[in-house]
Amino acid sequence: MDGEVVMRPAGELPGYATWHWKETASLPEGAGPRSDALPQVGLDGACPASFVPADEPGQQRYSVLYTGSGHALAQHRVIEYEATATARSQVTALRGAMERCGLHSASPSAREKEEGSAVWSGTVDDGRTLRVTVRRWESWVSVEEVLHGKPVG
Repeated sequence: MDGEVVMRPAGELPGYATWHWKETASLPEGAGPRSDALPQVGLDGACPASFVPADEPGQQRYSVLYTGSGHALAQHRVIEYEATATARSQVTALRGAMERCGLHSASPSAREKEEGSAVWSGTVDDGRTLRVTVRRWESWVSVEEVLHGKPVG
C-alpha cells in the first residue's frame, strides 16, 4: 500500500457476479448498525456478539459500503494503526469476534490467496451468510465483509 489508501472497486468485491455491487453512502433504510472499528464485524447487526465495548487505539479509518441484489450488503474497511503491534492485536480480537459469531476459516479465492488474505465464513444468528476477508500488512488492516440472504423473521 505504501501509505496510499486503495478501496476495493465494486467489481472486485467477492460475489460481484452474483450481487452486482453498487457503492452507496449509507445502509438501506431499516438496516441495523454498521461500524468502521475493529474488532466489530457483521453489517446490519448480523453479528451482535462482536459489538462489545472496546478500546479504540490511535487509528485512521476508511470505509466504503455497497448494496447488491437480493438484500446483499458489503463493506470494505481499511484501518491504519499507529503501531504494527496494535494492528496485530486488533486482528487477533477480530478473529475472536468472528468465532463468537459462528464464523469459521474458509478457503480463499485465487486473488485472496495471492494477496495473503485470510477468509472466514458462516451463517449468522438471523440466517444470513457472512463472509469476511482480512489482510494485514504492518500497521494496516483491510477487512471486506459480504452479507447476503434475507433475515429470518
